[in-house]
Amino acid sequence: MKFKFSLFTAMLAITTALFSSTSFAEEETITLGRAILMNQDDFSANIPLLICRRAKEIQIKAGKAAYIQKTEFKFQNGESRTFQHYNNLKEDETSSWRAFTYTRCVTSITVYGKASDTATAVVTVYGRR
Repeated sequence: MKFKFSLFTAMLAITTALFSSTSFAEEETITLGRAILMNQDDFSANIPLLICRRAKEIQIKAGKAAYIQKTEFKFQNGESRTFQHYNNLKEDETSSWRAFTYTRCVTSITVYGKASDTATAVVTVYGRR
Protein backbone atom coordinates (compact mmCIF):
# COMPACT_ATOMS: atom_id res chain seq x y z
CA MET A 1 0.00 0.00 0.00
CA LYS A 2 2.83 2.36 0.87
CA PHE A 3 4.52 1.62 -2.49
CA LYS A 4 1.32 2.49 -4.43
CA PHE A 5 0.92 5.73 -2.50
CA SER A 6 4.51 6.83 -3.16
CA LEU A 7 4.20 5.89 -6.84
CA PHE A 8 0.98 7.93 -7.09
CA THR A 9 2.66 10.86 -5.35
CA ALA A 10 5.63 10.73 -7.75
CA MET A 11 3.36 10.60 -10.80
CA LEU A 12 1.33 13.53 -9.46
CA ALA A 13 4.50 15.56 -8.88
CA ILE A 14 5.78 14.86 -12.40
CA THR A 15 2.43 15.77 -13.98
CA THR A 16 2.25 19.00 -11.98
CA ALA A 17 5.79 19.93 -13.01
CA LEU A 18 5.03 19.32 -16.69
CA PHE A 19 1.88 21.42 -16.73
CA SER A 20 3.30 24.24 -14.64
CA SER A 21 6.39 24.57 -16.85
CA THR A 22 4.28 24.95 -20.01
CA SER A 23 2.23 27.74 -18.44
CA PHE A 24 5.43 29.76 -17.92
CA ALA A 25 6.46 29.19 -21.54
CA GLU A 26 3.28 30.77 -22.92
CA GLU A 27 3.51 34.40 -23.98
CA GLU A 28 1.13 36.74 -22.25
CA THR A 29 -0.45 39.54 -24.29
CA ILE A 30 -1.38 42.67 -22.33
CA THR A 31 -2.97 45.98 -23.28
CA LEU A 32 -0.43 48.75 -22.77
CA GLY A 33 -2.85 51.56 -23.61
CA ARG A 34 -5.38 53.16 -25.94
CA ALA A 35 -5.23 56.43 -27.85
CA ILE A 36 -7.67 58.46 -29.94
CA LEU A 37 -6.28 59.74 -33.24
CA MET A 38 -7.88 62.73 -34.92
CA ASN A 39 -8.22 63.30 -38.67
CA GLN A 40 -5.42 65.88 -38.76
CA ASP A 41 -1.95 65.94 -40.26
CA ASP A 42 1.01 65.49 -37.91
CA PHE A 43 -1.14 64.48 -34.96
CA SER A 44 0.26 62.61 -31.98
CA ALA A 45 -1.52 60.97 -29.08
CA ASN A 46 0.28 60.41 -25.80
CA ILE A 47 -0.49 57.38 -23.60
CA PRO A 48 0.97 57.90 -20.13
CA LEU A 49 1.17 54.71 -18.10
CA LEU A 50 0.54 54.97 -14.36
CA ILE A 51 2.91 52.12 -13.65
CA CYS A 52 5.76 50.61 -15.60
CA ARG A 53 4.54 47.78 -17.89
CA ARG A 54 7.01 45.09 -18.98
CA ALA A 55 6.97 44.14 -22.66
CA LYS A 56 9.33 42.56 -25.16
CA GLU A 57 7.18 43.03 -28.29
CA ILE A 58 4.46 45.48 -29.31
CA GLN A 59 1.53 45.43 -31.72
CA ILE A 60 -0.90 48.15 -32.86
CA LYS A 61 -4.62 47.53 -33.45
CA ALA A 62 -6.95 50.09 -35.05
CA GLY A 63 -10.56 50.28 -33.85
CA LYS A 64 -11.43 52.20 -37.04
CA ALA A 65 -9.39 52.87 -40.15
CA ALA A 66 -6.21 54.75 -39.28
CA TYR A 67 -2.82 55.64 -40.74
CA ILE A 68 -0.05 54.93 -38.22
CA GLN A 69 3.20 56.73 -38.97
CA LYS A 70 5.31 55.79 -35.94
CA THR A 71 5.21 54.91 -32.25
CA GLU A 72 7.64 56.12 -29.62
CA PHE A 73 8.18 54.24 -26.36
CA LYS A 74 9.88 55.68 -23.27
CA PHE A 75 11.34 53.35 -20.68
CA GLN A 76 11.91 53.50 -16.95
CA ASN A 77 15.68 53.97 -17.34
CA GLY A 78 15.15 57.14 -19.44
CA GLU A 79 15.88 55.58 -22.83
CA SER A 80 13.41 55.61 -25.73
CA ARG A 81 12.72 53.55 -28.84
CA THR A 82 10.87 54.60 -32.00
CA PHE A 83 9.25 52.20 -34.47
CA GLN A 84 8.44 53.48 -37.97
CA HIS A 85 5.20 51.87 -39.18
CA TYR A 86 3.71 53.76 -42.16
CA ASN A 87 0.70 51.41 -42.05
CA ASN A 88 -2.82 52.01 -43.28
CA LEU A 89 -4.74 49.85 -40.84
CA LYS A 90 -8.34 49.00 -41.63
CA GLU A 91 -11.02 48.56 -38.97
CA ASP A 92 -10.02 45.87 -36.40
CA GLU A 93 -6.75 45.20 -38.26
CA THR A 94 -3.48 44.70 -36.39
CA SER A 95 0.10 45.46 -37.32
CA SER A 96 2.85 42.90 -37.13
CA TRP A 97 4.64 42.33 -33.83
CA ARG A 98 7.68 44.58 -33.40
CA ALA A 99 10.34 43.49 -30.90
CA PHE A 100 12.52 45.38 -28.47
CA THR A 101 16.00 43.96 -27.99
CA TYR A 102 15.00 42.57 -24.58
CA THR A 103 12.13 42.93 -22.10
CA ARG A 104 11.71 46.63 -21.32
CA CYS A 105 9.75 48.55 -18.71
CA VAL A 106 7.50 50.93 -20.70
CA THR A 107 6.42 54.16 -18.95
CA SER A 108 5.03 56.26 -21.84
CA ILE A 109 3.81 55.68 -25.40
CA THR A 110 3.30 58.27 -28.15
CA VAL A 111 1.42 57.25 -31.30
CA TYR A 112 1.85 59.41 -34.42
CA GLY A 113 -0.78 59.13 -37.14
CA LYS A 114 -4.29 60.13 -38.10
CA ALA A 115 -7.77 58.72 -38.61
CA SER A 116 -8.37 57.74 -42.24
CA ASP A 117 -12.10 57.68 -42.89
CA THR A 118 -13.77 59.24 -39.85
CA ALA A 119 -13.06 62.15 -37.54
CA THR A 120 -11.50 59.93 -34.87
CA ALA A 121 -10.03 56.44 -34.58
CA VAL A 122 -9.17 54.49 -31.45
CA VAL A 123 -5.79 52.78 -31.52
CA THR A 124 -4.85 50.08 -29.01
CA VAL A 125 -1.25 49.20 -28.23
CA TYR A 126 -0.60 45.62 -27.09
CA GLY A 127 2.51 44.24 -25.47
CA ARG A 128 3.84 40.71 -25.21
CA ARG A 129 6.18 39.57 -22.46
